[in-house]
Amino acid sequence: MGIYSGSNNLTAAEKIEILRDLNLGIADIILEYERDIPNSTRDVDIDPKKYRSLIEIVRSNIEITHLLFVYESAYKWFLHSLNKEIPVRISSLSGRFSIGIQNEIQVNEDTIQCIILPSPLNRGRRGETLNFKIDYYKQYISPKTTT
Repeated sequence: MGIYSGSNNLTAAEKIEILRDLNLGIADIILEYERDIPNSTRDVDIDPKKYRSLIEIVRSNIEITHLLFVYESAYKWFLHSLNKEIPVRISSLSGRFSIGIQNEIQVNEDTIQCIILPSPLNRGRRGETLNFKIDYYKQYISPKTTT
């Protein structure tokens, strides 16, 4: 894997290579949505219409042992999706979660850990420096080893 200076400069193939090297997959919990304000990146502006079934993805891939969430709102929507309810705006979901292991869910006969990682954005919580985030991510994300 090469050294890259920014994800926006990478081709889709380069991004896929990085994910494979790190043994990661990515998926949005919101499969279909509308935004109140076009081009807004704020979760409060998302009107979700359909959830992605992360549980179905886990069921079809026996290698998944962890679900990692980089945003608390994604974790809240995930929990709501488990109830097979109609998607709702983030403001309708309660609960406050900190980084770390939140819970374990049973899928097939496997136990899957659900973990909230520090937000990758610069506007993280107080004390979440870049080094803190890197160290935290390394606990759950590491390159594949070849034998």
